[in-house]
Amino acid sequence: MTANQANSTEPEAHQTEWLDEHRYPLTRSQADVLSQLAELCGDDDPEQALNALEKSRTLDPDTEETYLRIIRLQLSLGRRDDARRTAKLLRQRQAGLGLPPNPRTERALATLFAGNEGS
Repeated sequence: MTANQANSTEPEAHQTEWLDEHRYPLTRSQADVLSQLAELCGDDDPEQALNALEKSRTLDPDTEETYLRIIRLQLSLGRRDDARRTAKLLRQRQAGLGLPPNPRTERALATLFAGNEGS
């Protein structure tokens, strides 16, 4: 082993791979609990529901449905600009993952925004 190899971060990467395997299910579980919390308090406290969904999105930014739920809630609260920013974040995330726009998602977004033209 050379001095460069000994100082490399590659062994560290191998040491943390197993952590990632165990971390993701826990992170996913936390995101799911936050989504359930949003569902439970959505009617009574939409702000708390929105906060829970935002935390869920932060934990697991690849779950498209979370973005859509956030957008629905933002629109119901009259926050059209926030909803547009969230839609933009979703599209940027999908593009960053190399995913083409999902026709189902684009239809859902069009429907959501069309139903809130007056907001």
